[in-house]
Amino acid sequence: MQKHCFTQRLDAEILEVLEKNFTTRQVPRGTYAYRLYEPFRALFFIQEGSFKNAVRNEDGQEFIAGFPMAGDVLGLDGCANGYYGSQAIALQDSVVCEIPFQTLKDLSLSYPVLQDSLHRIMSRAIAHNQRSMLMLGNLPAEERLLAFLHELSQQFAARGISTTDFDLPMTREDIAGYLGLQMETVSRAFTKLHVEGLINVHRRHVHIDRVGAA
Repeated sequence: MQKHCFTQRLDAEILEVLEKNFTTRQVPRGTYAYRLYEPFRALFFIQEGSFKNAVRNEDGQEFIAGFPMAGDVLGLDGCANGYYGSQAIALQDSVVCEIPFQTLKDLSLSYPVLQDSLHRIMSRAIAHNQRSMLMLGNLPAEERLLAFLHELSQQFAARGISTTDFDLPMTREDIAGYLGLQMETVSRAFTKLHVEGLINVHRRHVHIDRVGAA
């Protein structure tokens, strides 16, 4: 993942062309890869670190739309209207590889396999949003939190990170914003899952008891 910005399985020639068009950017913790309503200009491939995607409703209230991490792509929502419909805030000191969207489109004409890869990236983003909507349905708070932790576990598994022992890059307030719950409700849910033996949590470190969770 850290060798190439673009993590799809592409041949060396395409990777070489892509890397000539990328700009590698450091995004310190708490700063933005891009802000809400900025003109859409580029996609950002996360090489290191993690982010939170935040959106606002008409009243200006902020909601968390997701927590992209290394290997994910930021900025896809800008394709629709010509501006970013969310803002991406670094949860850790992170590194992104920025490439102008027009450049990607031009390269896709010469390399159809690149276009296929972009379609797969967009398809995965849609599938992830659908899973999130199902998770945020009518589940009780504890089940909603447990489903979120398992979702994170699967993301870590795809990156070769332990699926049962990991540190949460986001705060409980962020988790509450993502799950549509009050922060106090999320804290109580963590406590209840801990007492029931489904998870062991200390500050941001989480251990999932696979046997109990099953």
